[in-house]
Order: sequence, then C-alpha cells, then structure tokens
Amino acid sequence: MTEQRSEKSRQVFEAIGRLHRSFQLGYGPLMVKHRWGSATFRTLLELASQETGASVKELAEAANITSGAMSQVIEQLHKHDLIERLEDASDRRIVRIRLTKKAKDRLLDFKKSQANRLIKVFEDLSDEEIEKLSELVSRLKLEEKGDWTGWGHWRGKREAK
Repeated sequence: MTEQRSEKSRQVFEAIGRLHRSFQLGYGPLMVKHRWGSATFRTLLELASQETGASVKELAEAANITSGAMSQVIEQLHKHDLIERLEDASDRRIVRIRLTKKAKDRLLDFKKSQANRLIKVFEDLSDEEIEKLSELVSRLKLEEKGDWTGWGHWRGKREAK
C-alpha cells in the first residue's frame, strides 16, 4: 500500500470511528432516562430480534456476560415490566424471556430517535452520494464475528451466518 493510500485509509477509518461514536453517544440519554446499563440495553435489543423469546443462556451469550449476571439483568427488566417469562413449549425446564409491549414501545422510541439522528448526519449529502457511500461501505472487508451493532435487530430475524 502506498503512503498516500495508507493515509487516506486512515482518514476514512477515523471518520467511520467518529460516526460510530456519534451514534454510541445517542444511546447514552436513552440509557440514562430508563436507567439501563449496557448489558440491559444489549439484552433488550437481542430480545427485539427474537419473536419466540430467548433463554437466559442464549441472552447471556449474546450479551457476552455470565448466566448469573444475565439473571440479574432479567430480574431488573421483569421488575420494570419490560419482559415476561414463558414456559418453553418443547422443554418445560427452560424459561423463555420475551419483551412486553412496554419494552417494545420504548425501543420503538429509541429507533425513531436514532432515525432522526441518521437524517441529520447525512443531511448535507445528496441521494446519489448516500447511495455511493452505501455501495462503497458494503464493499469493505469487515470482520463480522463478534461485531455487535444492534441495527441488525431492527430488520427482524437475524440473517443466517
């Protein structure tokens, strides 16, 4: 890689980092407003992607925390009427966790807030520039394993990897 190309790549990487941090900062007010920690927020996003709910073990793996820590998160969410516990249809020993309407409404408010932030971020770009940027970013060779952005959860079911 030439030195000029290396410098340009670094500039793009830094710009993407600023964009990422900008959206992370958007999580802050919502998390403070609802008193959600990062594990709680990740759990809510994970549950939003699971129509039939998820087990404590599945949620702990998705949030990268222990099952014991996830049990505490679940207890707090249950205390605030954000989740419901259901018996697994195929195995009565397993309890499935699912979002309540209250939690879905709060996440929808968050999604709308983030959509408004996104509009502001790209307001100085034309439709053609946004399309070109989307095309270029989609061509980047990104490591997806372990990458958690949360946005895939809003598209519905997770895509098979």
